[in-house]
Amino acid sequence: TINIITEGARRNATRGRVSVSAGSYGSQSTQASLNVGTESAALLLAAGQSDTDNYRVHNKVGEKNVQGELRLFGQDGDVRLKFGSNREDLQAPGVRTMAQLSSDPRGATTPFDKSTTDTSTLGLSGSYLTSLGELAIDISHRDKHALSNLISSWAGAQTIDTRTDTWTISPRFRLPHDLLGQGSELIVGIDHVDWDFNTNDSVNGKAKGKQQTDAFYVQENARLSATTRLNAGLRWQRAEDSFTLPKTQQRTNNLSAYEIRLSEALSQQVQVYAKLGKSFRVATVNENYDLFSGTVSFLRPQTSRDLELGTELSLPSARLRAAYFRSNLTDEIHYMVASPFFSNTNLSPTRREGIELDGKWQATERLHFGGNYRYTRASFRSGNYGGVDVSGNEVPLVPRHLLTFNSAWAITRDDQLSASLSYVGQQRYDNDQINTFRRMPSYTLLDLKYRHTMGDWSVSGAIDNLTDKRYYSYGIRNTAGTSFNAYPELGRRFMATVEYRFR
Repeated sequence: TINIITEGARRNATRGRVSVSAGSYGSQSTQASLNVGTESAALLLAAGQSDTDNYRVHNKVGEKNVQGELRLFGQDGDVRLKFGSNREDLQAPGVRTMAQLSSDPRGATTPFDKSTTDTSTLGLSGSYLTSLGELAIDISHRDKHALSNLISSWAGAQTIDTRTDTWTISPRFRLPHDLLGQGSELIVGIDHVDWDFNTNDSVNGKAKGKQQTDAFYVQENARLSATTRLNAGLRWQRAEDSFTLPKTQQRTNNLSAYEIRLSEALSQQVQVYAKLGKSFRVATVNENYDLFSGTVSFLRPQTSRDLELGTELSLPSARLRAAYFRSNLTDEIHYMVASPFFSNTNLSPTRREGIELDGKWQATERLHFGGNYRYTRASFRSGNYGGVDVSGNEVPLVPRHLLTFNSAWAITRDDQLSASLSYVGQQRYDNDQINTFRRMPSYTLLDLKYRHTMGDWSVSGAIDNLTDKRYYSYGIRNTAGTSFNAYPELGRRFMATVEYRFR
């Protein structure tokens, strides 16, 4: 899970920033933000636009966004109003065949396909500190409108006009207590989500669907002793999916999940932990609708039983974590992205098992290193594809080896140099559950960035994919198992940025 928390409006602060970037492939970007805050209120406004031609022909991407937050502070809580709008214009060049990857990797297979997506968000949230604990609530609305023109579609010229409208209401209560140890807390909450889906397809006609989920959860964070900590959570959820177009269909799923994590500090430097859990993922309403065939097919919820064992070493200048993990998944939700598939499906039972190492090291006051390595063995626990038993076979699109390494060097107080190295190992092509086709090639990427600060001004230069590696991160085997299609990724890219900050 990736959880992105944006900077919120800050009280007693007036500051802002403006940055302008330009680089390879016609890339350019302008970003600006302003925060004005007093003791009782704060306003944050941010806006930006970016455009790039990208590496391939007919692959321009343009994006414009505006977002803001108004925050009112009280003695026992605060209220936040968030709003935002985003527009993306995208040209889609399509896949390249195995032959085209060698002869013309930058070419376009679908030179006229394009889409526009407009998204607007509005949210109101607040918290209030009572004598027992903190009461909080989040209410948000998102409207997303996507218009796709697929001139090169297999079905002929096709226009797909889709709108999704989502309401979310999430109240929760945080109760500090000492029943299970000093400094423990209990969190109880409810999540209610309404998702409306409407699409008008020039080939397949109209579709109208709805998804409503209601969930109750409880989480306990307990300090059982000076060295022992317990984190435990339970979640119950009811999901109702329904369609009235192209025909009336309905389905209800009742699901539950839990996680228990117990950690023990063996010393001030060493900690061990064990985590056991059960999780699920419900297909979204638009995942249950196939845009290319105009049919509804309710996917079964994906469920997983998870185990993790690990240890952490903390030193004054370094931190290291080592962990073993295993997840047994049932009905894993997977999307076949290339023609003639373009559909969501539930995979046969799978397993992901492996080890993970990550650490940070402050070598000197000015030199920092960090890294992460993951070895994953992803396999089918059972299943049959095309009359072939795939038990024990590798799951497509899961690399055995993943490695990232980064460093940061403060050359002087005003000069910083950073580098990032990433390695993605070999993996099976999509649609190769029977494991008869060769593996996708591994690739290594190196990125560099230099930044010089002059008071409130800064100038930076970045080089992504320094070695100009020609690679692709997604490929799919053809039905006959004789060739593949893939999406070439960006080559070497230079970007220069000038930024001004004021406070």
